Amino acid sequence: ERAGEAGDGGPAWTLGRLVVRRGRVRVAPAAGRPGIAFRVSTDQRELGGGDPAATLARDVVLRDAAVLLPDGEPVVTADAVRLRFTIAGLRAQRLDELWLAAPVVALPGTATPAGGAADGPPAIGWTIGRAVARDGALRISPAANAPGVQASFGFDLGEIGTDAARAARPHHVAVRDLRVRWARRPTSAVIDEGGADFT
Repeated sequence: ERAGEAGDGGPAWTLGRLVVRRGRVRVAPAAGRPGIAFRVSTDQRELGGGDPAATLARDVVLRDAAVLLPDGEPVVTADAVRLRFTIAGLRAQRLDELWLAAPVVALPGTATPAGGAADGPPAIGWTIGRAVARDGALRISPAANAPGVQASFGFDLGEIGTDAARAARPHHVAVRDLRVRWARRPTSAVIDEGGADFT
């Protein structure tokens, strides 16, 4: 009750313990956003919006995570996703850490973002203190006027966000075994090791 009485906008309750075993979550795609699906088991203690519960570091691991296109096909999958956060951080739209184990980005050659490219990128608003991907794979199918791409990738990025300071930070993604192939043609380019630097 202290959080509600303090007027800080937090929920006026606390939960001593939350246990989830073999939970499954699936949210269908909707206009302007993809769907998600994952399995989760967790054991969290002292959940609430007031101090000190709101500032305790928490870890949740999602298994068999997937981001789904409007037709239900997975466009991004990962064996596991580990999230580190605080309740106060979530209220401020922030994740402290995001770890991806064996993520796979698989795009059909004709895929377009939900809502159409003309709508522009979404206003994210969230910040991430650190994002790490290990043993990632990129698979883009060839299209009539564009080649397909296959590659392995990994990254370890710090302070990601769309605000002015974070948007200007340099990031690096390491790429291995990149192969480019046009439809119905043999592989036309192979890069053993490379990388992409960007803001």
